[in-house]
Amino acid sequence: MSLCVLLSFAAACSQESTQPAAKGITACSETQPGVVVKKFPRQLSPQAKKAVLRARPGDWIKGTLLLDAKASPEDLTESLLGLGAKPGAWSDTTHQMTVELPVSCLESVVELPEVMYFEAASAYSDSAD
Repeated sequence: MSLCVLLSFAAACSQESTQPAAKGITACSETQPGVVVKKFPRQLSPQAKKAVLRARPGDWIKGTLLLDAKASPEDLTESLLGLGAKPGAWSDTTHQMTVELPVSCLESVVELPEVMYFEAASAYSDSAD
């Protein structure tokens, strides 16, 4: 994340905020003024959280969705397509589905009732590391 982005968030954090942040919303830290906190859904793997933080507009991520045992792959496929994702292979044995999706819709995908967890295919990296 660039320094300019962090500075603009820090400027916004210099004002007092009395309302808690909703899921997935960037908020100012109450204990450390000037520090930005990103709250993520619990269903995201650490690699997926890193991808959300470092993503540029238009970036995509590949991974595996762990689904509820009662989940219907057909219904989930419709929901994923509606969110702009590309569903892949489905395993009846493990209740997992591979998926490729825009990072911008990742949090919406893991909030679907059928989705228990999203594991990124590999650690997210960019040339700045």
